Amino acid sequence: MKKVYWTTREGVKMDLDYMSPDHLKNAFKMLILAVEKDQEKRDLKRKKENEFKLHGDIAQAHFDAMVDAECQEMGFDNYEEYEYYLKSRGHDI
Repeated sequence: MKKVYWTTREGVKMDLDYMSPDHLKNAFKMLILAVEKDQEKRDLKRKKENEFKLHGDIAQAHFDAMVDAECQEMGFDNYEEYEYYLKSRGHDI
């Protein structure tokens, strides 16, 4: 089997076969945290890419009125109530 090495912050390469269980556990935790941090960055980037942007006060006012009208048709007084309803049911907004 191919040898696998862990590179420390200082640049020292360590053979995984000779690392202590505690050292392996800490290295594994670092990997998990790095993956989680990377996933958060990807999610934020995806959210920014999918963000709907309006330019101008009139456009924003028209959009807000349209959203409020749709929310009221669904039985909510405003968008905040509708947003709360969605979040309470596990939807990501």
